[in-house]
Amino acid sequence: MNGRIKEFGEYLRAERGYSPHTLRAYITDLEAFERFISTDSKTGKQATEESNIENIAERESENSDVKIRWEEVETNDVRGWLNSEARRGVRATTLRRKAQSVRSFFRYLLQRELIKRNPASSIVPAKKNKPLPSVVREEEMESVLNRENVDESDFISIRNHLIVNLLYSCGLRSAELIGLNDEDINSLRGEMRVFGKRAKERVLPLPQPLLEEIEQYRRARDAEFPEREDAHALIIHKGRRIKPGVMALIVKHGLAGTTSAKRSPHILRHSFATAMLNNGADLNSVKEMLGHSSLATTQIYTHLTFNELRENYNRAHPRTKEGGKNKFKK
Repeated sequence: MNGRIKEFGEYLRAERGYSPHTLRAYITDLEAFERFISTDSKTGKQATEESNIENIAERESENSDVKIRWEEVETNDVRGWLNSEARRGVRATTLRRKAQSVRSFFRYLLQRELIKRNPASSIVPAKKNKPLPSVVREEEMESVLNRENVDESDFISIRNHLIVNLLYSCGLRSAELIGLNDEDINSLRGEMRVFGKRAKERVLPLPQPLLEEIEQYRRARDAEFPEREDAHALIIHKGRRIKPGVMALIVKHGLAGTTSAKRSPHILRHSFATAMLNNGADLNSVKEMLGHSSLATTQIYTHLTFNELRENYNRAHPRTKEGGKNKFKK
């Protein structure tokens, strides 16, 4: 790996707090870009003119040890790499990430005065319209979370119900729930401290019924695993902090009776946000509860709620029935 790329990776990890998954994606993108621009002394112009992908890959391998002069990289080099990736069938969303990886890397070099300009600053691939996220309907979630579904004598049943309830009632990410510790729950104040992306902290309110369920779960957990491996973890599996795959299976099983096309922890987060907005919550409040950095990220849920409004209108208003002229178009 190029020394500058390695330095950049350490910067993202130590100073920016990027997750291991995001860090791997950025480094992989930059290593691919490095191989591309090292195909010849003109930083990759051969590759942009060559349509034979196998030949390009062969040349990249032969020149993988070429030292890159980052200050000589031009905008056309970045554009040529992205174009070659597009010709290989790389999706638009992935191309956007690749462009962001390179742009961030050169911004880092610029801030440290290792280059005089960012050759990727003006490159922003066109956005691809994202499909609206799936959600579980409110009435279905009420059925899923019915306490009659819980076997009060079975730790697994108590735990699985709590997992689904916390994800839906608090809008947590899977990793946030996995990372919760006992001390993050303040029963007296009815609050829960959550650490989100980049260790960003937020405090969420806990309704009394959910607090009572947490306490019931703790009693069952402590009786089942009095000497568990991770004494601080809230949610455990076989005495250890639960893993993402296990949690995903629990949620998938818990949502089996719903009409949702997708049944994952993140679908419950989408369902939380949509239910909040449908029932009159302020957009900024939902943004804070979800731990979003930008209001624009939260606004996708306003499109979800409008879609539901439109569907209800089309279903109920007499002028939208067959032959009516006022039906909303999708």
